[in-house]
Amino acid sequence: MSEHHDGEERSEKEDTPSAAKTKQVAVQIQLDPQVARGTYVNLALINSSENEFVLDFAFVQPQTPKASVASRVILAPRQAKRLAHMLTAAVERYERHFGVLDGAVDGAQPEVRVRH
Repeated sequence: MSEHHDGEERSEKEDTPSAAKTKQVAVQIQLDPQVARGTYVNLALINSSENEFVLDFAFVQPQTPKASVASRVILAPRQAKRLAHMLTAAVERYERHFGVLDGAVDGAQPEVRVRH
């Protein structure tokens, strides 16, 4: 997982136990224009098992009792931990530049029931 701010091509060193023992290879990441537009979400659901973390991202419209998952990301536990550290660092940089964010959640959190 690599941290980035702008640009369409990113590089990351491979993160595997064998990579530490062997020569690391830079991976070039292509960003498709459709993906580059992004998707706005205001709800994240996180579930985990011993082998993976599942992050579901959805948009909940005010006063609407229904939301659809816009994107699902499945991560290995090690990658989930790296993502958590990277997100924490990004929020800290944001707060240094723009001011401290209020830790409170905006409005009441909806009760979430997942249907498959």
